[in-house]
Amino acid sequence: MTAIPKSENTVLLITKISYLEVTTPTSIFKVDKFHCNVYLPEFITFDNIYFTPGSATFEEKQKDEEPGRVYEQELKFMFPGEDDQLMSLVDKIDNGRRLLIKMTFQNGTKKLIGSIENGAVFLRSTKISGKQSVHEISFSCKQQYPSRWISYDGVYIEPD
Repeated sequence: MTAIPKSENTVLLITKISYLEVTTPTSIFKVDKFHCNVYLPEFITFDNIYFTPGSATFEEKQKDEEPGRVYEQELKFMFPGEDDQLMSLVDKIDNGRRLLIKMTFQNGTKKLIGSIENGAVFLRSTKISGKQSVHEISFSCKQQYPSRWISYDGVYIEPD
């Protein structure tokens, strides 16, 4: 048997959330079971989404179903405020498109939710009260593998 040591990353804080439409010409190269490289065309980057610092949570549930093992992935976070301009910004994301979602952690590591074949879906709920105006945003998808760590994301560079 192999011993499993304690991880040094016992608490990961999500510091940045970015998205990209799956229709963008992108290549995702599987490095191994847990890592991938995301190659983007020149001048294309993931778009950042503001969120209330400390509000982001990521959950991944492994389930065994009839066709095989499935990983349900969900990223949730709070987006503060409410006004007429906000809806047009949210509509850029919320129009039925499937997305690739990149989470960046405080230690600089990154994870990818979704794939070109099966992008993440956007969901939103709104709460307006005398104490707050906030949207809870979530991205979710089901994959046949766990979310992968991103080893590299950017323009493909030919090896020397």
